[in-house]
Amino acid sequence: MPTRRHAAGAVTPAVKSRDAPGLPAKRWKRPNVWLGKVIPLSLLVFAVSGYSLVVTEIIPLLYRRRPPVALAYALVVHVTLALTAYSYFAVYLQPLDPPKTGDPPREVRDKRVIFACDEMGQPMRCGRDRCNGAWQSLRTRHCRDCGTCRPGFDHHCAFMDSCVCAATLKPFCCFLFYAAVLLAVGLVPLTPLQWRACREVVSETWWSDEMRRDWWDGWRGWIGGPVYRYAGALLLGYRQYQRTAHERPLIIPDIRVRTFREGALTYAYDEPLFPRLAIPHLSTLFISFFAAFITVIALVMLGVVVRHARDGVSSVQLERLKLWRAQDPLEPVYDARIRLWVPLPRDEVPAGGAVVLVEPDVPLFDLGAAENWRKVMGRKWWQWFQPWVPSEFSDFDMSPTAVKLLEQRARKQL
Repeated sequence: MPTRRHAAGAVTPAVKSRDAPGLPAKRWKRPNVWLGKVIPLSLLVFAVSGYSLVVTEIIPLLYRRRPPVALAYALVVHVTLALTAYSYFAVYLQPLDPPKTGDPPREVRDKRVIFACDEMGQPMRCGRDRCNGAWQSLRTRHCRDCGTCRPGFDHHCAFMDSCVCAATLKPFCCFLFYAAVLLAVGLVPLTPLQWRACREVVSETWWSDEMRRDWWDGWRGWIGGPVYRYAGALLLGYRQYQRTAHERPLIIPDIRVRTFREGALTYAYDEPLFPRLAIPHLSTLFISFFAAFITVIALVMLGVVVRHARDGVSSVQLERLKLWRAQDPLEPVYDARIRLWVPLPRDEVPAGGAVVLVEPDVPLFDLGAAENWRKVMGRKWWQWFQPWVPSEFSDFDMSPTAVKLLEQRARKQL
């Protein structure tokens, strides 16, 4: 029976598995599949609402104040929006087709390179879903949410209803960057206006008799904790303010005079030019809040992805390492090691090589931070911002240090 050997030399039974433990569920039962349908639709609603606010109110407001600034702002918004949309759909529209090539390349069949293998030294194959025994390279993983194998698999992203892998890691990075820039640009003129709107709502409605009766002194205001209590008061304050907004001064005083006739009389009234900015609206508040929230998420995720790219690791590899270290070494339930065929000179080894077990903490593809980054994002700095320029990806381009380590282990086993 295969064994698991730790650095200290303890030997324990190993579990023969390449993927994380757990029985595969049907795709429609997996949460990521459902979230992948709901979240993109929610993002589309948010994008349309935010774009409408920017185009119909923020840009015209800036144009009335400073036309050159408004033109520059509109240019930045639309360029970053186009790049964000391109990057997003480059990931979202990734095909769900099964692997096109079922057999490994000739160098793998001839065992002239390092590749993932089984106990007998044969190339790994995937029999799940529609893969039909297709060759599974070293960094290829089967995505249970997509139902197909993905070369260079990193993780499945419910925000895009697709996988982040070798083909989409760079567009994913570009999307996070451009989305953060786009939302930050949109928030620059919007944030001070919404801050004024919130202060106006709080000062006018926070301690009104209606608010005391319906919220502060009522049972509904005590259901949740402090966040619920004050967030609920703010939302109710906005609703109360809306009912009396016509009696209050506008946050932005730009108006136009409207007239209408009733019988023989003509009436005139003032109408705000920018109603969603001049009057506190819950919809505008929600757009601002979610824009700030998504900006923070995008920046955090971008930092994580950049760090992983520079370290030459993937999210799935780090998850395997975490499981490997967290389990009881005396009663393992998951073997995160992988088997590799390591070729050696045939004049030295008649079999041509040996099968080596490799722990998940061995940096097989770490070529140095700079080289790792260039392979993912591009050789020239301006290519880093072009999501249509593909990454350099190869399962055979390993760290020379790691290759020497594998060769040493292979010789010790003979």
